[in-house]
Amino acid sequence: SVRRSGSVAESGLCKGQVQAGIVDPSGPDAVSVRGRILSGAGRAADALEMFNEGVELAPDEGPAYWWRGRFLFQIGSYDLALGDFSLAIEYSPVSAEPYLDRATLYMDVFQDFALARADIEEAHSLGEEPRDRDILDESDALMERLEQLIADAASS
Repeated sequence: SVRRSGSVAESGLCKGQVQAGIVDPSGPDAVSVRGRILSGAGRAADALEMFNEGVELAPDEGPAYWWRGRFLFQIGSYDLALGDFSLAIEYSPVSAEPYLDRATLYMDVFQDFALARADIEEAHSLGEEPRDRDILDESDALMERLEQLIADAASS
């Protein structure tokens, strides 16, 4: 499953900005928020439409691909999620979250432990400067889980 639920704060928005209407309601950030709301309401087709619109509005920005990738991962479209996480990294290489989500996909779905390790290490590195305790904790927890998966695979 996807690492964590995601929040307005992770999208670079603060709750007050969204509530105050400072965010353009037709912009990619607001569209992604609507996609997450629709997804949470079980309206997958409508959510996908919103996430696709977010990518259309911001085709050169990583967050739109990251949010769509998280949704695609959640609904089991793993190859498409992998592509979106990779595009999120390409367009926003200093954002650690897409690395962590792609590492989770590599570990849990594709069983590619070497690629998972590389992404976890990159996310950890990004969390060191500037220091981001959440990213460091998440990357440490993922690395620990990866080591356990490797040990389990070696013993079977």
